[in-house]
Amino acid sequence: DHRDLHSFPTRRSSDLLSRLETVAVQSLNSANGFTLPVDAMECGDESVILDSNMQMTCALTDPPTGVVFDALVTVNDTDTGDFNVAIIGEAE
Repeated sequence: DHRDLHSFPTRRSSDLLSRLETVAVQSLNSANGFTLPVDAMECGDESVILDSNMQMTCALTDPPTGVVFDALVTVNDTDTGDFNVAIIGEAE
């Protein structure tokens, strides 16, 4: 799945990381017909430096079941905010 964040800064604060999580869930919902709440994804609280082609694994929780999945977020272009998110499997 693909979503554009617009003006995606290279250094991430926890507020901006939270924005990434929200937009990623909205993108998954739109592409797959899901109805996940915007707080279903957790990518951590620490600031990270995002570079093009960077990947990070986030936790995606299905609220009705409580099952946690690994979601891989790939930053394609930090200038445009282009990224992909894919569910890669149930977390261990």
